[in-house]
Amino acid sequence: MNKFSLQVLENTKEASDSIRVKFVKPDIHYKPGQYMIYELPVQDPKGPARDFSLASSPTEDFLMLTTKLTGSPFKQKLAQLRVGDVIDASGPFGGFTIADGPRHLFVAGGIGITPFRSMIKFATDRKLQQEITLLYSNKVPEEIAFRDELEKWRQQNENLKVVHTITRPEESAEKWNGRTGRVDAGLIKENLDAETVVYVCGPPAMVDAILALLKDMDVPEQRTRAEKFEGY
Repeated sequence: MNKFSLQVLENTKEASDSIRVKFVKPDIHYKPGQYMIYELPVQDPKGPARDFSLASSPTEDFLMLTTKLTGSPFKQKLAQLRVGDVIDASGPFGGFTIADGPRHLFVAGGIGITPFRSMIKFATDRKLQQEITLLYSNKVPEEIAFRDELEKWRQQNENLKVVHTITRPEESAEKWNGRTGRVDAGLIKENLDAETVVYVCGPPAMVDAILALLKDMDVPEQRTRAEKFEGY
């Protein structure tokens, strides 16, 4: 396990309910989709450390985490970090990384987009020939993280397809003309064939529901990857 001191480069709002924190990149080697454990000097019932996916790609010159804001002392302290502050971190960890194969289907719920942001940026920068389809579900459009970046990369990468779906459009101040509803079997089937590897990341209930759908669709377990983002 490697330990690092990370200096804050930027701490900004990402979407209506999330922030992105960028750090000076240390001498680190990681794979898209991996995570790190971050420590803060804070009194929190769940302790002073949390793990977050690296939303940045290894091709970028910074490290970045993006997380949904909650009322926990840890998250409040994270949101208060200023440029130049230094925190401790360790890693990288995790095996939620892109596999070999010609086609990949990413299913993201809310802030579960973070490891996929890393994978998509990496694939776009390296001009990988793997086909990637992202199905990204949010309650309202205002909560879509990396919205502009995803659109830019979609235009740059002919092997990338991005599908947004909104579950509560009536609660949005923005008029939404795109797809609505949850990611369901029909949407998955539209983007699935016998070679597609499926990755699912988001809240536990959402991940369990998608995995159940995939099982009902007879998608072999060896062609599925999943990571649950617990709320904290």
